[in-house]
Amino acid sequence: MGTIDKGDYDGGRNITTSSGARNLAKDMQDVADDFASLHGHVTALLDKVVGLTCLPPTSASTQATGASGAMDWNVDVTEGFVVVNGVEASFAVAADFDVLSAASPIVDGNSIVGALVASESGGTTSLEVVNGASATTGQEVPPTDAEITTGVTHARWVKIAELTINRTGDTTVTQSQKNSARAGFQSGALSALSHIKGRT
Repeated sequence: MGTIDKGDYDGGRNITTSSGARNLAKDMQDVADDFASLHGHVTALLDKVVGLTCLPPTSASTQATGASGAMDWNVDVTEGFVVVNGVEASFAVAADFDVLSAASPIVDGNSIVGALVASESGGTTSLEVVNGASATTGQEVPPTDAEITTGVTHARWVKIAELTINRTGDTTVTQSQKNSARAGFQSGALSALSHIKGRT
């Protein structure tokens, strides 16, 4: 898109460039396209997480015997609120939030990282977990943004934390919580400002 100088379109005057007359309809369509493109960046800028810190669970996570023995993976989450896709939502303290209650996705010596996200759908926001792939402990990685979007079936989500569980024996597990992985103002602001800079 070309730069529109101050004073252009003032009473129909100055609608010229070095290459000739401007196409007003084309310029206005470019402006509309820019606003449509910027909308997603501004929405991301407004997404935020306050509170909702993940802590070790009140009731320890457990692992039943056997390669696919039942796993009960818990985490405590403090109270807080989020803004996702322009929708505000508050959450009370959640003791032993259920990350996973199912056949274990990891064998002895493996680990997995899950992303705890706030997901908005139809004006309702909920907490969901999307797990990455099982891997040898030390090589586990969190799910990508694309994998999270696939897991929650849409892109209206913000990350709250990354949760890791390690299977250290047949019936023993350890876990950790990475709250620094959450969505923040800085990343949204940089995205929006980068987009704006690229259009000026």
